[in-house]
Amino acid sequence: MRRALAVACCAVLVVLSGCSFGGFGATADAGTPTLTPAPTPTADGPAAGFGPTADGEIAATRLASVHAATFSDTNYTLTVDRGPTTRTVRVAGNRSLTRGGERTTYRSGDRRFVRVRTGDTARTAVRSRERDPPTGASLLATNRTLTVTERIRRDGGTRYVLTASATYENGSGPAPYLRVVADERGRVLAYSKRVYRRGVGVEVVESFTLSAVGETTVATPSWVVPLRYVVPGNGTDG
Repeated sequence: MRRALAVACCAVLVVLSGCSFGGFGATADAGTPTLTPAPTPTADGPAAGFGPTADGEIAATRLASVHAATFSDTNYTLTVDRGPTTRTVRVAGNRSLTRGGERTTYRSGDRRFVRVRTGDTARTAVRSRERDPPTGASLLATNRTLTVTERIRRDGGTRYVLTASATYENGSGPAPYLRVVADERGRVLAYSKRVYRRGVGVEVVESFTLSAVGETTVATPSWVVPLRYVVPGNGTDG
């Protein structure tokens, strides 16, 4: 009985610890980049910009901090998938537009305009701006260690694939498999978290991609125009 259980656990770990997951580990994004074996980064190597150790490791929390620090005055588009929910954030200067489900949020200066549609009814509100738009750093900040497992040459630069393998902790269940693609500055271009569910298999539970860096624009939605002179804290039905 114990031997059969050990064999079953080994089979699960073999599935989870690999980097392919149906080809997921083959490329950093669309296209067919040229792959080269991952080097062992050194203190002065190309990966040292975002701080891996000589063994090519970096704490996920540190990478999250480095990633967030690269967004000063940068336009970008962030697409976040969490289960059945997809949210897209477009950021340009002090303006941003977030769409997810029935909710749309437009931020400009120190104000936040919110529109929620329910069937044929749309409710709008004006609020004080509470926080900056997301960068994906909060998803990266987990208590895991990432290891450089692949280096990809693309568009004249280097991208690093970092992973944290799925493992069992205290026999309570598998820790998620993480895969991150970062550039030389430590800016994360893609992130994926996958878990093994009994009877389901390997499943993506959350991910994000970063695109149009330095090129994203944000136009003022037409529904915001009538709200420009509304005092924050008030709303309307329409």
